Formats: sequence, C-alpha cells, structure tokens
Amino acid sequence: YAYGVPTEHSDVDILVILPFKGKNFRKSLEIYQKVDVDLSVDIIARNPEDTAMRYKYGDPLIHQALDNGKVLYERHS
Repeated sequence: YAYGVPTEHSDVDILVILPFKGKNFRKSLEIYQKVDVDLSVDIIARNPEDTAMRYKYGDPLIHQALDNGKVLYERHS
C-alpha cells in the first residue's frame, strides 16, 4: 500500500508505464493474467506518451500515482 492505513476492504492500484501499441485495457488484462497475488489489485497499463498527456491534463488517477505512489520497479537503460 502506497499510503494510508489498509483495511480488509483495501485494494492496490498498480500503474504500469511501458511502451506498447494497442488498447490500454488489453495490455492491463495481459499483465493481470501473468500476476499471481492474493489481494485485490487493479492494474492500469499506460504508455509513456499517454501518461504524460493525461498528467498534463489533470487526470486524477495519474496525478495520484505519480505524485504519491511508490515505484515498485524501474528499468534503467
């Protein structure tokens, strides 16, 4: 959990930013099917360009994730 006090009804939202083509929901589903966790999780897949645009225009989910979330993994090239 990135912040707050989790309860039995809490879920985890995971924003995955990676380059891909196609629909966001399809990539989210593809990732979700590869993850085996025992908690309520929502996976939101976005490509870097879409993420930057949504941040610029004030998307609350993107702002919350980027401003207050925790980085779980970051690839350095």
